[in-house]
Amino acid sequence: MTEALRIRPTPLAEMTAFGQGLHAKLEYVHPTRSAKFRALAPHLLAVAESGEIAGAGKIVIRSAGCAAITTAWVCRKLAIPAEAVIPQHAEEEVADTLARLGAVVKRLEPEQATRYMQEAEADPQVYVVDQFHDGRIVEYYRPMAAEILDDLPDAAAIVVGIGTAASIMGVAHEVRARGSACRVIGVWPEEFDPTWRSPYRAHRISGLAPPVRETHLVPDLLDDILMVPSADAVVRTREIFQRAGLPAGTSSGATLEAALRLRHAGMTGPIACVFASAACCHLPDPL
Repeated sequence: MTEALRIRPTPLAEMTAFGQGLHAKLEYVHPTRSAKFRALAPHLLAVAESGEIAGAGKIVIRSAGCAAITTAWVCRKLAIPAEAVIPQHAEEEVADTLARLGAVVKRLEPEQATRYMQEAEADPQVYVVDQFHDGRIVEYYRPMAAEILDDLPDAAAIVVGIGTAASIMGVAHEVRARGSACRVIGVWPEEFDPTWRSPYRAHRISGLAPPVRETHLVPDLLDDILMVPSADAVVRTREIFQRAGLPAGTSSGATLEAALRLRHAGMTGPIACVFASAACCHLPDPL
């Protein structure tokens, strides 16, 4: 079981179809087709081995898709019941995959989901995976940055989409700890302001900007946040498959678009884009 949950380094692919010095960190090669496996698999294994979830009748997570699928996959390995709280608008494939993994699925609107999770946290029979606040999850993403910097010691930038912000904060912590000059660039949908000065608006970049204000994001630790329209991310995602043959999701299209903008603005040196999930992260291996 432990071997199945072991984190292996992921490839760094050259994206020469889009220009020299562009690279894609292929996080979708993990067993559950997303970077969430990098953090949630070892986290859940650790809390299980420590006894933190002893006595809990189920594990509950709030997620739009990939984190819930990873949690359900790991819970099945650990023989612990899983429950996923997903948005009403979540794709049917997400709900279907969660059900096939044995998870109970609850489709709730944002305010309903918030109340439900508060009730779950107060229930001693429930263990809540709080991917929006638990700082331990952030630390599991540091090796991703370490792998990139080991392969590209002269990296000019690492570009990461911002969802719960756990991954980009882990990257930032590792980059800063190494004293690297590499810039850490976040990517956010242009549809609404990351400071939440504007009301939340739905977008089409899967995995980015969830309708939850409280995340791990500390903007001062980033060098910049680039705003990418959903339409541009979708176009780039299609191009990634057509020109590079990589089945990446829309957040990958967003990070590549941001990297190309950095190039256009004059940035030189290697740029690594995190391709956080596959176009279909709903087919974990093995199901």
